This record gives sequence, structure tokens and C-alpha cells, in this order.
Amino acid sequence: ACRGEPEQSWRAQPDGKKSCALILSMGRMMWFVAPRMATVLGFRHFELRSSFRYVSRATDRTALGLTPPSIVEGNAPAWPVNPNARSFGDSGSDLVNVWRKKVFLADHTGYLRLLDDTEGALFLRPQRFGKTLWLSTMECYYSVRYADSEEKIRENKPCFSTLFGGMGNDNGPLAIARDDSRDKSLQNSFYVLRLVLPKVYEADETYEEDEGIRFMASFRDAINDQIVDFLEGNPEVLDASDFSGVYTFVDETNYERTLRRVSTVVNFRLDAPLMVLVDEADRAAMTALTSTDDVALGQKRHANAMGASRALFGWLKDMRLRSGGGLFNRYFVTGITPIAPTDSIFNGYTSLTFDPNFANMLGLTESDVETLLSHVAKIPQETTELTRVLDVVRSCYNGYVFNGAKEAVYNPQVVIRFAENYQTLFRSVIFDQDFVDRSLYVLTDDRQELSERQVRLITRGTELAGALLASSKENAVVRGELPERFEVDTIEDQPLSYLYHLGVLTFPSTSNTTIVPDSVSLCVPNIVTNRMFAAKFVRVVSGKVGTSSRFLKDPNVKTLVEVLEKLFVKVKESPCISLGDENEISINALFFADLLNSYRIDTGYSVSFQHPPGALGTLSQRMDLEIVTPTERIIIEFKFVPKSKILESGHDCEEKDLTAIRIKQMSYIRNVSDLQEKATKQIEKYAAGLSDDRRKSDKEHNRRLIGFSVIQLDDQFVADQVDPERLINHGRVSVSV
Repeated sequence: ACRGEPEQSWRAQPDGKKSCALILSMGRMMWFVAPRMATVLGFRHFELRSSFRYVSRATDRTALGLTPPSIVEGNAPAWPVNPNARSFGDSGSDLVNVWRKKVFLADHTGYLRLLDDTEGALFLRPQRFGKTLWLSTMECYYSVRYADSEEKIRENKPCFSTLFGGMGNDNGPLAIARDDSRDKSLQNSFYVLRLVLPKVYEADETYEEDEGIRFMASFRDAINDQIVDFLEGNPEVLDASDFSGVYTFVDETNYERTLRRVSTVVNFRLDAPLMVLVDEADRAAMTALTSTDDVALGQKRHANAMGASRALFGWLKDMRLRSGGGLFNRYFVTGITPIAPTDSIFNGYTSLTFDPNFANMLGLTESDVETLLSHVAKIPQETTELTRVLDVVRSCYNGYVFNGAKEAVYNPQVVIRFAENYQTLFRSVIFDQDFVDRSLYVLTDDRQELSERQVRLITRGTELAGALLASSKENAVVRGELPERFEVDTIEDQPLSYLYHLGVLTFPSTSNTTIVPDSVSLCVPNIVTNRMFAAKFVRVVSGKVGTSSRFLKDPNVKTLVEVLEKLFVKVKESPCISLGDENEISINALFFADLLNSYRIDTGYSVSFQHPPGALGTLSQRMDLEIVTPTERIIIEFKFVPKSKILESGHDCEEKDLTAIRIKQMSYIRNVSDLQEKATKQIEKYAAGLSDDRRKSDKEHNRRLIGFSVIQLDDQFVADQVDPERLINHGRVSVSV
């Protein structure tokens, strides 16, 4: 309290708060002094910091001698739900609006207690996971604006008692209000400044010298506009300052100066702590990076976006060292990827992204979703309908496993949207066998889709593309590094970390969620993620979606070969795919991806894997396709002969003995018939293994069974249709060709 009125501020504090503030001040001093003392004594500063970071990332607190924290379980729903309320737009990300409209909310407020000792934190999660709603929840819990008063309680206005305390809530108090172990001195004790950083970096394909300056101006204006909102919502801050109005308080040329004015007035004039909640910390930086196919230009624009926000993060670091009312200032930053300019606040902030205690803070658990379907979708409990719907939403939206999680979680916003639209859009067709494939277009959320440039950035190899396109989690596992932070120029070389933070990849199960080893296993979480990537992958590689629809309309050998050869040309020309000798996964992945998206062009089709592709080069894992149309069930078996295998048959001949080479090559190619026979037997095996449900469905729809074997010889394809009699002999569907 060395500025303002130090004597009055210090003497006004109770003895307990004086002691606490003094101890915290000494602790802060030691945080910065200790590393420098270590340097003098011969230790390197980096080594000391690294040891602290490793402990913060440990997955087992008991192994460190620490007691794993527990939280009070919340209610689901948090309050009686209005089944007609909708969480459209930004209103679904604001706790006060959600409370007023009585939109479904799973009560995860118990996690607030885990933040009692956290003064500066970074928390990353994929899009549409409720980060903004969580920041709104923090604002309502910590902000002085929502402190209780007789008027607010009497008129049922938003305050702690009405939002959290159970006042007027038939479901009772929320979890944080029922937690007697929480630090109640933090409740409604902060002035809270909410900052949503710009989401878009406006740029054309070519670089303009002033675009960095333009973005800096838009960034500055966005920060200043939100400070104006803060001042209008907290007029006592302006009254305690030396400025006559909000627009004289705000420095239009320097947003950092405006921020420092806010913290100075709150801490020293009002003697209160300040909390800053930052949303979308990395969005502009990432849109800048993927604004062009020119890697160097993307990195230059990324640097511009980082430069605009570096002053903000530097202020956050300094602001946290100041206090008011016996409490230090705090900040909480959310984003998607760890590539934002967090280097400016690297000293001292706590990364909660990989902390197991916060693994399920955002997202809906299985029990949350069951309650959601009961209250919002109006599905009776313990019914066949509920079982079917749970199977659908589980395959479409579940499967996200974050580090140290005890169970997988659902993407909250998209599954809530499904429940809100269930009665009008889905209930009448939910029991259709091919419901997911036919309805996938309306089940997806375009705000979760990758951009075309993001796909180009991460699919330079076919192994990753094949895994992302696989629809079976067991066969879609990829391995690689998952660093806590990565540099902008390493995304192309380490795409797994990027995809993990985007939500395209996740841990395969709760039993395999460690990030300490250099290599981790990751997989695609669900069908919706898989299909959205497939659509973008096809569009990036081939320029359009639906090439394979010709084959669906007329399934014959000639059309199949023409489609495959056309797609193969696109694969060879695409900068996204590096074709090696073993390129089976490349062409088959693209063919399958294009088939997946044909339902958007030709309604009534569904596509599924019998055996999804494994990693590139694992040639024992063949990709067999099963395609169901209104009139056919088509099974395709692929076999692949690399070009090197064809050529090596002539390696033992004299270099000029072209005739001998040709004879040996032709002898090898004659073995194609053997491969075709092998493929045919595989198709017979699949036909014999068709489930009773599929046979019944085929009989009801008078659907015929067709089989195709495809042999790929480098850039040529040999296809053959299986003799219908060989399929009839297995007692399945009678066909006529």
C-alpha cells in the first residue's frame, strides 16, 4: 500500500488481514528472488523453473504426497428446466441469461473451490466446450456486482443467493454454496473485468505492410470498448478516479495505459482486488497462422497477432503482484491452443489444461446427459427410446478424454442443441437403422469444423489422414508427442498436439491418459468429428465432394474403376498427401471420405467400415467397405500391389535384357487373379457374417447384395464383380446381375 493513502489503507485493515497480506507479499518476493539467488549459487534458472512445471503436470497427486482434492457434486439440472427454453447464440454462454430463461445447466460450480489458491491460470479446451459460460460463472461468483443485498433477494435479481444459494430454486443450492470448505472470503470480493479478445485476423492472400497496424488498432479498440462496459457496470470505479467520464478515462491510443488506470483505481482508491477473465486468448493468432498457404507469411501474421496482445499479458503478470482489501489480484485465461503469447506470463502462471483435477470441469458426463434427455428432450426414463437415443448421442458427441479424467465427457453445447431439437427433428426417425449417416448433416456443428488451410497444415502424411478417417476408435489410434506448449513453426511437424487441443484427437480411454512419456496414444473421439474431417479432407484434396456418388447411382465395374483412377490423380496432385511406395491407404482413405459425404448429395445412402485402416504401412490391415443404398448392399475388398513389387521381379535380369524383364513383370502381374480370388473369399466371408438385423433389413427393402474386388497396381486398378452365385450359396440375399 505504498501509493494512494498508505497509512489509512494499512490501519483500516484487521490484524489478521495485515498479517496475511504481509506473508503473501513476502511470498511474492521470494518467487522472484529465489531463482536469482539460485543463479548466484550456481544453479540455472531454467532448471529450477522446470522442476516446478513438472510437479504441476503430475497425473497422480498421491505419488507426490499430496491429497487429491474433492469437490461437492452438483445438481443436474442446476434448477428446474423450462423445456421450451433454447440456448441459442451468446445467451447460452451467459450464466445470468441461462438462469433467467431456466435453460438446462449441469452444476459444475464445485470446481470453483479448486481455484481458491490459484491467482493466475491458463485453461485450454476445444471449441464449444463451455469456456465462455465458465468465465461467466466465475464472474457471478467473484464479482462485487453480484453480492447479496436485500433488494436483489426481494426482487429475485441475480446475486449469490439467487444464482448459487438456492433462493427460489426448487433444486436447492448449487454445489459451491453447499461446500463448507471453500474460502468464503473470495465470494463477491473482486471487481471483475471480462475481456474477449478479437477472434479474427483480417487479411488477404497477399501481405499488406499496414495489416499489422490495422489489427493492432482493432485489438486496442476491442479492449477499450470492454473497459467502457466495465466502467458503466461499476460506476464507483469511475467515481473514484480523477476522470470525469468513461471516454476521458480510456486512452484511445494505448489500451495498456487504460488497463493500468483500472487496476490502480480498484486497488488503491477502492482498496479492492481486481480479477481479469480473458476469453479467446489464441483465436486471432491461430486465424492469422492459417490465413494463407504460405507458411512464412502465416507465421509473420501470427507474430503480428501476438504482438498486439503481448502488452495485455505483460500487464496481467504485473497486475497479479498487486493487491487490494487483503487479496491479491487474479486472472484466468481460456483458449484452445497453447500457441498464444503466453510466454509473457510464463513466470508464475498455473496451467490447468493437463491438471487431472480439472479434467471434467467442462463437458457433460453420462449422468448429465441422461438428465438432459429426460428434462429437455422429454424422453421417459428406463425406456427403449432412451436407450436408443443414448446410443446415438454417445457415438456422435461422447469420447472426449482429457488428461487424468475418470470418465469420458460429451461436447456440451452440441449435445444440448440435439436435446432441444429432438422432438421436432429427430424423434420420428431415431429408430431408423441408418439414422446417424442420414442425419449427420444436421447433427454436426459447423463451428467445430477445421478450415481447409488447417487440413493442409496437418495432413502432410497419409498415416494421420487414415487414422482420422477411420470410424473405429480401436483402429484409429495414432502415437506421437503431446507437449504442453509448442512453437508456431512446429505444428506441421507435430500435428498431434494441435489436433488434441482442437478436439479432433483425444485419449483412447481413461486408463491411458498420461502426458509424461514422449509418446502418447490418441484417437478420434466420435463419429461427428470423423465425418467433419472427412468432408474437409475430400474438398481440400479433390476440390469437390461427391465424385464417388456416380458409383453409388450405378454400381458396376467400369464406374468403380473410373472413380478410383480419377481420385488417384487428385491424390498425386495434392500437396496434402505425400505418396510413397505403399499408397493404398491414400487412395482408399480418399475414396471412403468421398463416400462418407455422398449422403449430403444423394440422400438415403450410408457408408460404414468393416475394417478401418490402421497406420500407414501396416499392410495387414486392409480397408473393406460396406455401402448401403436403398436398393443394394455393396461390399468392396481392396488389395494393393506396390510399384516396387512389380519392378523388383526383374531386378535379377541383365540391365539391357528388356525382354526378360518384361516377361518377369508380366509373370508377376498374372498373380492378380490369385489376389482377386483371395479378395472374393474375403467378400464371401463378410457375406456369411452379416447380422440377422442386416439380413432382415435387406429382405424388407428388397435390397440385393453385390461384391467387388479391387486390385491396385500402382496407378492402375483392376476390378471384378463377385459371381452372385458365390454369395447366394452363403444363404444370404438372392441377387440378379
